[in-house]
Amino acid sequence: DQTNAEDTIRIFTKIIQAIYLPTQYSIEKDLDSKISILIDLFSSNYEFLEMTDIVDTSTVSGIIDLLYNKSHQDAITLIIKLCGCTMNQIGKSAVNHLSEILTTKDFSSLLKQSKNAALWLMSFNLNLALCEDAWKQDKNIQLEILKQLKDSFSNVNYTGVNYKSILYLIFETSDVDIISDLYKTFGDCSVDAFFDWCETEHACIQKSIRWVNLCKYNQILSIERLKHINNPRLFETVIKVLDPYNEKMKEIPKETWELFYRRFCVNNSSGNINTVFAQFILPIIIESSSQFSTQLTEFAFITVHNILAHDEMDYGQWNRLSKLLPDNSQHNVWDKCKRLRKAAKIKNLDIDFKYVD
Repeated sequence: DQTNAEDTIRIFTKIIQAIYLPTQYSIEKDLDSKISILIDLFSSNYEFLEMTDIVDTSTVSGIIDLLYNKSHQDAITLIIKLCGCTMNQIGKSAVNHLSEILTTKDFSSLLKQSKNAALWLMSFNLNLALCEDAWKQDKNIQLEILKQLKDSFSNVNYTGVNYKSILYLIFETSDVDIISDLYKTFGDCSVDAFFDWCETEHACIQKSIRWVNLCKYNQILSIERLKHINNPRLFETVIKVLDPYNEKMKEIPKETWELFYRRFCVNNSSGNINTVFAQFILPIIIESSSQFSTQLTEFAFITVHNILAHDEMDYGQWNRLSKLLPDNSQHNVWDKCKRLRKAAKIKNLDIDFKYVD
């Protein structure tokens, strides 16, 4: 006659255990009805509950384990049905436990059946982003996953997610343009992860080209990472997207540029790398007050001079370079090579230009 909340919880828990966790029966019996009861249990508001849950956590976990072990599909069906409900604390505990025991294969199956339910479940366990199929979805789905990851990545106290593995998986799997949002989510960690991934056995030059624009978001960091690589293809790929006219390039010590020249351009059989680096370093040399080595200076001016002589420089690149070069007299204003030679004289550089027929 005078039942209190604690008595009610104790009795209710025993009833739930008797329905779902009997030793002599299987959960398969009346499964549809039992799932309906679970949905009600996980989403209803119980007015007499102010201090605690109506069913203890271990009982809820036991029910979920039994359901999952009986049938993965029934567990996925439960997730889909719960997706549209407002969870109470018991429900959140149940869904959180379910999100932790699902495999990436289960999550892939959930994605095929209900993308909304999959995104909802991922909010309980962001490590589900390690499912390869998650990064084969359309762009909007991938952006929504990144949004969820961003919320937790910005929380420095949250360490339960393997972000680096997620980034590697994205690099290897995604084929949509999410570079901007990737950097907004992970910041400089995405740039670091890009370079680390490029040195793994899974990376290839075609895939690295797809993600190299991440380097634009922190050029100083990208230059620093380039100092520690020996892969000429990666060097060329990164240098192509960096901006030598960026003010931050002036912060890089000349020794770094000299290092790149010696490592990747001297005695290099790939003329393409020399062409790319010469066009990159030339504006830096022109604008710098530092004294570069004779070898690097001649390399930059002569290589670019030959490119101009063959009219092989991209117009946009020439348009930027031309603003650093002195003008010619009116009768030969068109002569790009002469403007470059005049720039060398202004800097008091004694360069023996090799004219090209």
